[in-house]
Amino acid sequence: MVATTVFDDLREALAVQAFDGAAVGIDLGTTKSCIAVARYEDGELVASARPSTSLGSPKARSPCPRSWQ
Repeated sequence: MVATTVFDDLREALAVQAFDGAAVGIDLGTTKSCIAVARYEDGELVASARPSTSLGSPKARSPCPRSWQ
């Protein structure tokens, strides 16, 4: 049995459909917020995120995955 992730499944589905576009996600939290963009580019799923640093507690963790920042 081969373990797959949601990203593996999405990458495969986008490759089959020859999808050309991007998706934007916004997390409006009560103290922190984050915006993320994901796109399928040259056979790869590329994702990036940017946390809001102007609101909320300065010591709180960002809701954005570190690997996407």
